[in-house]
Amino acid sequence: MGAGKGKSKRASGLQAGRSSSQVLTDRPAGTRLEKLEAQAQLGAARSCLAGLGATLDLFTLMGSHAYGLAHADSDLDYRGVYRLSLAEKLGVHGYKDTITLPEGDVVLYELGKFARMLGQGNPNVIEVLFVAPEQQSEVGKLIGENKEIFLSQLVRSTHIGFASSHLRLIEKKKETMTAKKREKLIRHSFRALWQGEELLKTGAMTVKLTAEQINLVTELVASDNANVKREFELVKSRLKMAKTELPAEPDWTKIDALVLQAYLDLAYM
Repeated sequence: MGAGKGKSKRASGLQAGRSSSQVLTDRPAGTRLEKLEAQAQLGAARSCLAGLGATLDLFTLMGSHAYGLAHADSDLDYRGVYRLSLAEKLGVHGYKDTITLPEGDVVLYELGKFARMLGQGNPNVIEVLFVAPEQQSEVGKLIGENKEIFLSQLVRSTHIGFASSHLRLIEKKKETMTAKKREKLIRHSFRALWQGEELLKTGAMTVKLTAEQINLVTELVASDNANVKREFELVKSRLKMAKTELPAEPDWTKIDALVLQAYLDLAYM
């Protein structure tokens, strides 16, 4: 990070990487086609952020590719994190805290919003902490090196809520829902329960589904809704009863310090 920041890093209790927060490091994509697609989406993200004077800090491939469920027609879903210019961040006109690119399945979050969603245990973003990014800056590394400050027992209720909402939708729309949509909802509901249980028990998350989990989802997709509901309640009960050493709340003081540190570093670059 910027010169003179060492003292504040130790005071905040945050682990910190090297300097030069603008430099992005790469994770090689799995296939040539995937790599070309990643480069195209990364270029689109950079172009969009350049118009805001913003800095890209994290760019990660999520969705079916991260879950180990991708097939030939699967989209490439990316999640990213950016810092605005200080003029944009602190100005009186407000700013965009979420950007969805029209070119593809890319969603970018402003650093402060991303950190807040992580602390709240949002299932859609907390999994990003446990997937190797396509590219990241030193601020991206800082987030990954301090992931424990975001974790708390809130994941129990957020993951149950996320999963339950998907299951309710299956029941509500059972007469009109396509088989493809139903499969997706079943997959996401059980994935959220498994992820939440693992987080509580271990403080970590395996985003890629195991062969056993994939087989179970496949069986449930082929069964009726009553059977899906029964299995769902069994898995949900494990999550509800899971013992954990995670704190009741995330460390909001350190989360605030991380965001402030990142923006101050940008100011003194």
